[in-house]
Amino acid sequence: MEHLPPVGWASVATKDDLARQDDRSDARFAQVDARFAQVDARFAQVDDRFDRLEQVMNARFDAVDARFQTADANMRSYVDQAMRTNMVVTIGVLGTLTTVVTVLSNL
Repeated sequence: MEHLPPVGWASVATKDDLARQDDRSDARFAQVDARFAQVDARFAQVDDRFDRLEQVMNARFDAVDARFQTADANMRSYVDQAMRTNMVVTIGVLGTLTTVVTVLSNL
């Protein structure tokens, strides 16, 4: 009995007091668990929204990539056509100049 506090028996917790405290603790932990379940559900909703946003962004980037590929193909086609035209004109001019120089050198 020497380990009891000097305040008397009214300050000593009984088994019933401990059981009630245990019940209150269990109820509070149940509330905390319910709150965590709500937070987890909210995080799941946010994760779903991010997943949908990622899908939308990927689709948009795919569309932009397709547009760039189309533009690149068009540009390559235009450059190829311009180079062919330039080559034909250059060969024609060189042929004409060669003919003119040959004719003038024979005079």
